[in-house]
Amino acid sequence: MQRPLHPNDAPGVFFIEDAAWVEFDETPGRVELTIDGETGTQTLDGVRTWLQPDEPLLPSTEYRLRVSWEPAEASPYVLDFVTSPHGAPSPSRKAWSTPPTTST
Repeated sequence: MQRPLHPNDAPGVFFIEDAAWVEFDETPGRVELTIDGETGTQTLDGVRTWLQPDEPLLPSTEYRLRVSWEPAEASPYVLDFVTSPHGAPSPSRKAWSTPPTTST
């Protein structure tokens, strides 16, 4: 796995209506993203996998993102993050933080 990864380890930059995503060097055989154990809707778009939570995340709240994939030398990857105190991202930001429409 390589970055980019959203959310990242910068506090408060994950808006509560964002989708989480991870990008790999190559398309993995299997990948699963969870936020506090919830899988939500996952979408694979080439080398990027998206996770849209089923329910909006709460503002200013701590969560744990877990990324598992195969084949993997270092799976799983775990990241603790805090959501922003505000709602949706700006329209220009939302364009790159919204998954494509095809779900897996």
